[in-house]
Amino acid sequence: MTHRDPASVLPSVSDLYSILLGIGNEDVDPLEVGDLNMEQWGAALDRVLEFRAAGRDDRFYDIGFAPFQADPIGEIRGLYDWLGRDLTDETVARMEAWRAENPRDKHGTHEYDGAEFGITDERLDRRFGAYRARFSSLLQ
Repeated sequence: MTHRDPASVLPSVSDLYSILLGIGNEDVDPLEVGDLNMEQWGAALDRVLEFRAAGRDDRFYDIGFAPFQADPIGEIRGLYDWLGRDLTDETVARMEAWRAENPRDKHGTHEYDGAEFGITDERLDRRFGAYRARFSSLLQ
């Protein structure tokens, strides 16, 4: 399971939803879009926490988004080790080639602001506090 702080994810997802909902619809309320994403992602992460708390934590291999971005092959190697599988040199070469051909921001960047969607630090702390506390070491 890959982990990233909701403060980084939700403004981006809300912006995407807003753009898509705005096609042919002039009345998209960004605050409603933000509320929708807070609710949907909050419910999803609550379910994950509940599922894992019921003695299923050992079924998951957790990867932080930032460490994965910094060393994807190292993180994937850790996953393969956890699975008891061999990560072949050929597979590594193919992953490295893909990454070289698809650099971050290959298609440019996009800017957005969580405040536009009502996504504030206070709301994020309140809604995602349990998730953030449980996986704090992976959200850096």
